[in-house]
Amino acid sequence: MYKKGLIEQVLLNVLITICLLPLLFMSIKSLISLPLHFDKMQDEIAIRQIQKILSLSYEREYSNNQLKFRYHGEEFIFYVYEDKLILKPGTQIFLSDIENFNFLLKDGLLYLSYERENKYYEYIVAKEKSIHLADFTDMFNISIEPE
Repeated sequence: MYKKGLIEQVLLNVLITICLLPLLFMSIKSLISLPLHFDKMQDEIAIRQIQKILSLSYEREYSNNQLKFRYHGEEFIFYVYEDKLILKPGTQIFLSDIENFNFLLKDGLLYLSYERENKYYEYIVAKEKSIHLADFTDMFNISIEPE
């Protein structure tokens, strides 16, 4: 009734499937147990962005959980809302799921610190004083005229 070749093909396919199932299950299990550190990677990127912005900023005023500054001639503010570090104007979220956030000044360096999942993080984000281009040009009696 059935061709001999068809039965052999079906049996061969079943045998191959049975042999590959353990490999498939081990692959899935290893992917599930793979540690994911997306929060840490995202934080590192955000800290580098904050450092870049603050390196070009001037007229900084900070308190425990907020930092006002001028950047490219506009006033900006980093502040904490609920569990997020936000930059205004606009609403750019730099860090999320954070607790006990602070800006603090130690030894002429501005630090940013926070906690997440009972781990403490602290980063240097800027020097206390930044040089504004206008201050630099006044110091050397240079005039910069817009074109």
